[in-house]
Amino acid sequence: MVKQQYGRIVNVASVASELTLAYGTPYGPSKAGVVHLTRQMANEWAQHGVTVNAISPWFFKTSLNERALENEEFRTGLERRTPMGRLGQLDELVAPVVFFCSDGAGYVTGQNLFVDGGTTHFGM
Repeated sequence: MVKQQYGRIVNVASVASELTLAYGTPYGPSKAGVVHLTRQMANEWAQHGVTVNAISPWFFKTSLNERALENEEFRTGLERRTPMGRLGQLDELVAPVVFFCSDGAGYVTGQNLFVDGGTTHFGM
């Protein structure tokens, strides 16, 4: 990317980079590291036409958490903490990534976009 003077990088962090979650050690600090890495890379590579951004999702059903989400009490608790009242759908992660990779985001770098149904603004 540096050689060709163009590139788009989108890292995946988490709301745990900003909020503390029960049993979130070492997950939260590692995701905070991803956010800082994003900013650092954005700073260093901007001069080479490379943008570096991150998305920070809340709960989306994946193969890693599907078993936990089968627990109705756990899932309902997450939905109650989410201002939109539901978990995210995986296809809702696509548009933010496409935007960051588009020419329309050519002047956007070092950003962390929360894709979280409002959770980081609502709090825990």
